Amino acid sequence: MEAIAILNKIASKKHTDNALTMGFIATLGLFPPGSIVELTSGEIAIVLEQNPEHRLKPQVLVVRDQDKKPAPERYVDLAEVETDAAGRPYKIKGMHRPGDFDIDLLQFQSLITKALG
Repeated sequence: MEAIAILNKIASKKHTDNALTMGFIATLGLFPPGSIVELTSGEIAIVLEQNPEHRLKPQVLVVRDQDKKPAPERYVDLAEVETDAAGRPYKIKGMHRPGDFDIDLLQFQSLITKALG
């Protein structure tokens, strides 16, 4: 998200072509594969795949529970799952840095690469 904000700032100051910058951001998506996100349930997940029709609802792999402790891995397609176990809307609340929550993305590299490919 910080990188997207920086790109938007640069484009707004006419340092880059605005249409090209917006196209690049659209290609990346808001939540690129490998991003670590927090869901509205409090769970932590890794984005595996974008949903081109619903850019705010990617496929994710939940790896931490709402207490941020390691949890059994499970796939959630946010475009298909409307609510969490408590009946609350299931959405992405925010993004985190790769080192947060002691998540080693290399452990999930094959899943992320498969989703990209």
